Amino acid sequence: LREAARGLDTAVAVTPDDAPAIAEALDGIRRRWSEITPALSAGAEEARRRHSPRSYREGVVRIVTGAATAGRGPRGTGRWTGAGRTAAKAVVRGLSSATVATLGVDRTQRISSRSTLVIAPHPDDETLGCGATIARLRALGTPVHVLVVSDGGGSPLPAGLTRDELVDLRRGETRRALAALGVGPDGVSFWGLPDGALGDHREELARRLRAEFEGRAPAQVIVTSGGDRHPDHAVVARATSEAVSGMEGAPDILEYAVWQRFPALPVLARRLARFGARLVHSDAVGDAGAEQWRCDTEGFLDSKRDAIAAYTSQLPHFPPGFVEDFLRPFEHFTARHTSEATHPREPGGQRRGQVEGLRGRQQ
Repeated sequence: LREAARGLDTAVAVTPDDAPAIAEALDGIRRRWSEITPALSAGAEEARRRHSPRSYREGVVRIVTGAATAGRGPRGTGRWTGAGRTAAKAVVRGLSSATVATLGVDRTQRISSRSTLVIAPHPDDETLGCGATIARLRALGTPVHVLVVSDGGGSPLPAGLTRDELVDLRRGETRRALAALGVGPDGVSFWGLPDGALGDHREELARRLRAEFEGRAPAQVIVTSGGDRHPDHAVVARATSEAVSGMEGAPDILEYAVWQRFPALPVLARRLARFGARLVHSDAVGDAGAEQWRCDTEGFLDSKRDAIAAYTSQLPHFPPGFVEDFLRPFEHFTARHTSEATHPREPGGQRRGQVEGLRGRQQ
């Protein structure tokens, strides 16, 4: 099993039930025996740590004890157990979704009728954040192009693969996922910038994105949220804002959350701001003048599930409950640069003051 041997330096991956491949792998071990033997001791120790009966017993005790104490660690430590963190995150996700469902604005028709450029910092971001919206757009014949910024090579390496092989694997997964959403091979571009280091390419990103917007002229751009905890996501959001700054005929900018703790915070911030509440500035809170939009996922969640399933290299690394969080009755977007977002109407038809341009973000 790959998961049983993942990370062991001496592990060799072999195609199941392929006798010639097994024989070739064994012969390779024989030929490299002098290179392999120095690493065997550490590998054996790690295997014992993972798979000994004692390790299993201790793991079961930790989980059961954590559940019995409602997720709290030993009294006075203030630490959450794994089970407690999972339960707490599920509650937060549920509250966030309920908040957006109640206070967000349904913009399904508007979103699904406009030519779209989707920007994904990594392969799979586009599917998780707005896969059902992509499927809806394509089902209606609306043009969609997906731009994957990084090479995706920063994720954990599956056993037996090099980094370059992982990059190729993730590109193939992206094409299969997008095919499930109705986007063909010509509808995706890969820029191949280094995963995890997009901050070093921010100026280049803004320049290339500006050229992309001018060349493709999409009516709207859907990109990751500037409040996401992953620095690559925040950098791509800021570069997008910089790219449209001062641009004539700029596209609408809609941000989707992948790693935000509480994506509904901008909704609450805007409501509180109406009553004059003074909020501490935070990327997670975002621009209180932006609109929070929903796009209905009904009829397109099966396509999204199929697309998520295409990312076989990533699924083992997602936290418990993570995928389910993206299979809700709507997808949530923060509209930061649209005529509706910059001139939101108050009840009764009065307009608030115009928000001045797109604001830069601190990482």
